[in-house]
Amino acid sequence: TQQSLVAEVLEQAGIDPRWQAATVRWLDDLLTVPLPGACALKQVAGKDRINELSFLFPLEQVDLRRFNTLLEGAGFRPLTGTAATLQGLMKGFIDLVFRHQGRYFIVDYKSNHLGTGLAHYGPEALAEYMDSHQYHLQSLIYTLALHRFLGSRIEEYRYDDQVGGVYYLFLRAMHPNHPPGTGIHSSRPE
Repeated sequence: TQQSLVAEVLEQAGIDPRWQAATVRWLDDLLTVPLPGACALKQVAGKDRINELSFLFPLEQVDLRRFNTLLEGAGFRPLTGTAATLQGLMKGFIDLVFRHQGRYFIVDYKSNHLGTGLAHYGPEALAEYMDSHQYHLQSLIYTLALHRFLGSRIEEYRYDDQVGGVYYLFLRAMHPNHPPGTGIHSSRPE
């Protein structure tokens, strides 16, 4: 059950068990908030989700100047650095991938404290925060990883038809009584 799972996780993290009831209520609230263009996470069946999807792909002589031109063309800040090329292995984990009405969505959970008011978690504030922390680049990497994953498993896969987008969920501000979209940044890279 959810209560036993929360109790187990709190114990593993060394958090006082008296926080269990509040944590269960908070989790229930988070799961009921509808994601724009999709559904609430509590509506996603176990068969329609992958928790912590891992990925690994090579970066082979990626020209940094050309890559930055692409980033800027998409409206994102360029990477800084002295290297002329990016090379190595890109490895990571996507917090959650879920399927809703035949489309796949990426979720990244953020526990960052951005301020005390709901305005700190509104669309403009989140867009600025995403840019200043270059989460847009993380979003692109996750989207590429999902694109490759789905392309290797779905016959006649098409990005435009089957990828719904990326959600960054700033958990501290998500509550069903808050204005729609509070604490949620969504995008769909081309």
